[in-house]
Amino acid sequence: MTSTPKEELFALTVHPSVVFKLGEDLITDDVQALTELMKNSYDADSPSVRVVIDTAVWTELRSGKRISPDEARTIIAQRSAIESELQGLHLVIDGQDSPVISHDEAMDQILVLEDRLRRMPEPVQGNIEIADDGIGMSIDDIKRGWLTVSASPKRQMKARGERTTQYNRTPLGDKGLGRLGAQRLGRALDLKTRTQTADATLVASIFWDDFTDVDALSDVPIIIRQTDDPSRTGTTINIRGLRQPDHWDRSRALFQRDIADMISPYDDAQGFRITLRVNGTRIDLRELTHQALDIAPVTYELEYHSGVLHVRGGMRKEYLRPDRNPEGAADWAEFIEPDDGAAFLEWFSSNRKPRAERLKLQRGDYRHFCFFETAVVASSIPGIETGKDGAIADPGPFEGRIDMLARRAAENVFDDRGDYSQWVKAVTGVRLYRNGFGIRMREDWLNLGAQWTTGSSYYTLRPDNVVGHINLTAEHNSALEETSNREEFRDLAPYRNFQLILRNWLELSELFQTVVRRGYNDYLKFRKQDRNGLSERSSSKELARDITQQFERAHQAQTKAVAATAASRNAQNELTRLQVQQKRLESSYVVTPDLISENAKIAHDMAGALNALQNQLMAVQTATSEIADRREVVDLLLERLIEAERQVREVWEVVSLGITAEAVSHEVLNVTDRLRERSRQIAQYNDVEVRNSRFGEYIEQVRSSIQSLHKQVSHLDSSMRYVRDRRETVNVGHVVAETAEYFNARWRGDQISFEVATTAPLSVKMSRGKLGQVLDNLILNSEFWVMESIRRGWVDHGRVLITINENGFTLEDNGPGVDPTVDEFLFDPFVTRKPARQGRGLGLFVVQQLLASEGFSISLDPARNTAGNRFRFRVNLQR
Repeated sequence: MTSTPKEELFALTVHPSVVFKLGEDLITDDVQALTELMKNSYDADSPSVRVVIDTAVWTELRSGKRISPDEARTIIAQRSAIESELQGLHLVIDGQDSPVISHDEAMDQILVLEDRLRRMPEPVQGNIEIADDGIGMSIDDIKRGWLTVSASPKRQMKARGERTTQYNRTPLGDKGLGRLGAQRLGRALDLKTRTQTADATLVASIFWDDFTDVDALSDVPIIIRQTDDPSRTGTTINIRGLRQPDHWDRSRALFQRDIADMISPYDDAQGFRITLRVNGTRIDLRELTHQALDIAPVTYELEYHSGVLHVRGGMRKEYLRPDRNPEGAADWAEFIEPDDGAAFLEWFSSNRKPRAERLKLQRGDYRHFCFFETAVVASSIPGIETGKDGAIADPGPFEGRIDMLARRAAENVFDDRGDYSQWVKAVTGVRLYRNGFGIRMREDWLNLGAQWTTGSSYYTLRPDNVVGHINLTAEHNSALEETSNREEFRDLAPYRNFQLILRNWLELSELFQTVVRRGYNDYLKFRKQDRNGLSERSSSKELARDITQQFERAHQAQTKAVAATAASRNAQNELTRLQVQQKRLESSYVVTPDLISENAKIAHDMAGALNALQNQLMAVQTATSEIADRREVVDLLLERLIEAERQVREVWEVVSLGITAEAVSHEVLNVTDRLRERSRQIAQYNDVEVRNSRFGEYIEQVRSSIQSLHKQVSHLDSSMRYVRDRRETVNVGHVVAETAEYFNARWRGDQISFEVATTAPLSVKMSRGKLGQVLDNLILNSEFWVMESIRRGWVDHGRVLITINENGFTLEDNGPGVDPTVDEFLFDPFVTRKPARQGRGLGLFVVQQLLASEGFSISLDPARNTAGNRFRFRVNLQR
């Protein structure tokens, strides 16, 4: 007889430790935990949220009744005594202590003491209250939104594109992190809520300690009670028994920084007000922040929408004043303060016209002496990512403000230097807020520090002097997805583009501040040199000649100083004579005509000596003043030496690459020659002895690869110095054809073609190697921008065209053309629009120098492409 197998139903269950571990992983600290609970109030369509933190209050854990501190200390002492007694009894049970009572008696006493401990009130310290006037929750809402882990109705709202009824909000939360944050903050949670249509208020309490000794979450019942409490619509949460009450101590060093991480110290979220009180004191960083930012020396306002970043920068005249340089402060007071920088701005616009036009520099207002405005199309930013449809992976519209912090001036806003220091630590950096709530980011996520370490960034933003915020919204920036623990964003294309857009702003800020500040330095030199008959265009020889003249003047001043010393001795002698005569007059009873005459003569001689001394001293003063005024000559010469030294360092970095390439190319050619000879021998052996077809095919592939490698290295070898220094009659058409063959092989599979057209044959006497370098630099420049156009989908196929004529040749491509902001100084060193670390800005400068060394030239043709940019280089090979 076979028995029928019995079936039993089981269900998956979760141990409470999993939930608590999840909370620890997803909610990293108390600040984030409280932020998630405040977001619930925003999502509940409340006009505001009120947060009251009291770290000193005592309540009874289970009942929530408030008790005095003295009563709490008494009960704690009583509970501690019972717990100590229980510990001793457990040692007896475990056999770790000499028993004075039997095992059974110890067990009985343990049961009695544990029961007494359970019946005793348990005091807990600290309370956080989060209250709102939102829509409240029904029993079903509590069951689904609070009692079911990670079940969030807001997720469905977002998926369906729904918004809240009154304030038309897109929910911020969707992961159910609020309740996980609550268990991190304290030991007990009291929930009170009421909807507008409800007849009663719902009340529930959760005691997190109850979950430590059970096997499943469902083993702990949670009771929801209905009361007749006529509470207003909304929800109030009280978290009691704070686990880290010291975290909310206002004197703690990072307290203000934590508050700034939690809620924006700049503005309220649109239509949502947050008030925070800690131990009876209202916490609000906004007033101090606004006062400090009102005197920020540089301000940037950013607005991105419809694929375009709009930037407006403002600069106060105080940005130009040095803090710790008395001489520089005096220059600022003389040349900037009287007219608020108007003369400097006029000089800059006239004498630095390309830079002024690129920045669209304009006169400022009563706060700022100048503004600049620009708009950047996101799709034109190198490296921007696009989707399959060709549209950029758009992060969505956002806006923000970023200021350079004036530390010394901002100190005046604060009564106490310690308060100022804490405020600086709280707000420095660029923060991200979504609907007014902070998003945790790694420190210096914009890499301001990397910018500051570059040689050109002395005057730019640094991690410790920038204060700023970028405002996002749940509605418009859903493509920027936060990670599960609400710290930073997922590494997706929209976020990477978001970073690229902001880094483009960072480059603009560097340009604005560096160009204006260096322009100011040039302006100071101009004003000082102008009164000395010099200009910034004076040659180094003229400066040296001027310094020589000043040494001659110094020698003359020395001679005059010797004469002044002699005149001083004469004056001293006459003074002595006058003093003697004075004594004679005092002792004489009768003043005779002879005494009067002698006294008059001494006085006359004294006056003459003093006059001579004064004249000599004036001559010395004039000479020394002239020498002092020529200090600018030395300063100008010194600056030129420093700038030359910097540029030489940059050039040597490139030169070192050329030296390495020269050595490598020579060695590779030797290796390929040996391989080619060895392959020939092996091929001959195979043809005569082995006659293996597969072996023969392999040898041919090797020989073909060797030939290709030899050809590529030979192209590099032709640019080495020992080739470059030889001048010969060069057929330009042949060199261009060889170069085209090389690059067409290099671009095979890259959708770029190199075309050559000849309207007239051309031969010139020059270095073949230099011509090769000129072509390489021009073509590599085209390669970058054509590849960028292909990547962005602007063109399907890249094209580089060289047209040879009787005077030289032209080179053009179907890339975007030359950025109009740089075409006036395109051939200057270190000018580039390529991204950082992808270009040094030396290629076209080197081309110009190589051609100039042969008596030739290069220019940018005035013709423009369909984008309105100049795109054709014209190389003149006629001397």
